[in-house]
Amino acid sequence: MVDRLPMSLRVNNELLNDIYSNFEGAKSHNEIDNWLLNFQPEHQFYALKLLSKFTYYNSQDITQICKRLFFKLKYNEVNNPCFVGFGPASKSGPFISYYFRLANELSNEDFFEFSQIRDLRKTKYDAIVLLDDFVGSGNQAIEFWAMLINEFGEDIYSKDFYYLAIMGFDFGKNNIISNTNLKAELGVELTAMDQAFFTTNAFNDYYECQKAKVIMEEYGRKLFPSHPLGYKDSQALILTSP
Repeated sequence: MVDRLPMSLRVNNELLNDIYSNFEGAKSHNEIDNWLLNFQPEHQFYALKLLSKFTYYNSQDITQICKRLFFKLKYNEVNNPCFVGFGPASKSGPFISYYFRLANELSNEDFFEFSQIRDLRKTKYDAIVLLDDFVGSGNQAIEFWAMLINEFGEDIYSKDFYYLAIMGFDFGKNNIISNTNLKAELGVELTAMDQAFFTTNAFNDYYECQKAKVIMEEYGRKLFPSHPLGYKDSQALILTSP
């Protein structure tokens, strides 16, 4: 609770209460406090400011986003698609497939594992739809498309390929569209202004923002040395329901 925190954080009681409310159902007050206390006292205010800009999407939110994405397929006159979770079973794509199937009341027979994608080109389906949770730079989708082209050549164009992600950055989506034949769609579209260290997002000015970025990079390197601010420097401020 708030009284566990140092005075430097407790003076921001209104901001803390907004954070507690935002994460209701996802993280307890105690978990939020413990996260803030991971930081050195002189860095906790920066962590608090960043935390206040996080957006939490619960399971009901994800269900509604899945429905919107399916509507986009119908709008594009995709009438007989099959669905593939992007990436191996240990990744998030297969989990999103489960949510997507339930949200849209689709048959399990039309969902396939990523390893089966090579067998789907000569089937009854008019489109192969890849499902993913998040698009940052878009590079993973681009690398996947390059692999397909290398393996199948022009034959890959016998099917329409769609790439649907629950959320992501517009520049990542545009990168995919510009460098592949994947028809990319996002359920929630973010911009550079939503990134953690866009100057006016969480901080008052450029100098405070840059100071906070340097500090958080040091913490991030302890967890993920090659991508301290998120994969490919995504700087995403998002929490989704497990």
